[in-house]
Amino acid sequence: MIALLSLAFAEPGPLDAAYQREYAYLSAEIAALNTQRDTLAQQRQQLLGERRAALASTGAEVLDLAARRTAAEDQLAQLERSLDSAREGVDRVESTLVQAGSSLPGIELPEGTDPATQAAALALALTRADARLAAGQRITTEPGEWFRLDGTQASGEILRYGRIAAIGLGDGPLAPGGEGRLIRVDGPGIYLFEGEAKRAIPSPEKTWADQLRAGGVVGWVIVALGLIGVLLAMARAVSLGLAARGQRDARALLDRIASHGATAALEHARRAPGAAPRVICAVLDGPADPQCFEDRANEAILAETPAIERYSAGILVIAAVAPLLGLLGTVTGMIGTFEVLTEFGTGDPRMLSGGISEALITTQLGLIVAIPLLLVGNLLDRAGHNLLGTLESTALGVINRWTRDEDPGDHRLAAK
Repeated sequence: MIALLSLAFAEPGPLDAAYQREYAYLSAEIAALNTQRDTLAQQRQQLLGERRAALASTGAEVLDLAARRTAAEDQLAQLERSLDSAREGVDRVESTLVQAGSSLPGIELPEGTDPATQAAALALALTRADARLAAGQRITTEPGEWFRLDGTQASGEILRYGRIAAIGLGDGPLAPGGEGRLIRVDGPGIYLFEGEAKRAIPSPEKTWADQLRAGGVVGWVIVALGLIGVLLAMARAVSLGLAARGQRDARALLDRIASHGATAALEHARRAPGAAPRVICAVLDGPADPQCFEDRANEAILAETPAIERYSAGILVIAAVAPLLGLLGTVTGMIGTFEVLTEFGTGDPRMLSGGISEALITTQLGLIVAIPLLLVGNLLDRAGHNLLGTLESTALGVINRWTRDEDPGDHRLAAK
């Protein structure tokens, strides 16, 4: 302890000097590091400011480029619209030139796709069309030929009202017969037409046979089903008429049961026609057991039901199938029309008439068959239900009168 205290209060030696030197060195290092840190912090702030300025400049450039891109896209869209408009104009010019070449007889237009050639052709077509319109406004007389109603050829002066009417002087009004020919038409006055290139004489009205031929195979199938449906409806009407006979006899038989007894009523019921007398016979022709009355009545009505409901399902099935067949014909006709369009285009509308006729006529035939059969079938079904209700009420009336007016224990009828 004394040794340690002596060392602590002793004079500084080499160790303390070394410590002082180390401390001074470390203090100098700390000061240098602090100076370096401050320098790096300043450099960092400076660099951060430069980067932020560069980022702001880049953002401004990006915004400018985006605005320029939007403007370029708008300009491109405007150019595309202008190009489309120019193409439409070129198409209209070409279409006008094609129509001019086909509608203006004897015109030869310059051929070429360059603007100068097309402009010259368009100017020539407009000049020729203007001259043709001017000529079409005049009334002229010129020699010509036409065909009479009996097929003979006649010649003479033709009075023309522009290009909308013609009259054979001394003969009568003329109409285009196709291919530039004129045909005498029946009647006084004049016949107005649009041109002499196409036939303007009205075609004869089509018959039902022509309509069916235009409808194709599906049309004939629909007509065949319609005829079958009509026959079934007639057969069911006859069946219902036969079953409905004897309604008055049934009412008289009910009164006879109450007045003369079941035996006399049974004899008259066996001679009466119709479903109602047969039901009465079935109820009366058996043991007078109240427990058997209802069974015999139900059995008799069930026996009459097939004849009353005969052909009902067939009529309604045909009424439901006919429109579907019409739709099938419509689809078939439109498929044929599209095939013609794909192969030949729309140059000649007459080539499309076959498919369109089949599409429309089969739908018409399907509705013509379905609507009457549906109405008649429902009416016949209602009549059949009413007849079954009448049979049930007749059987109930027989049971009530027999059990009320006669004693089942004393009167028994021999069962057949």
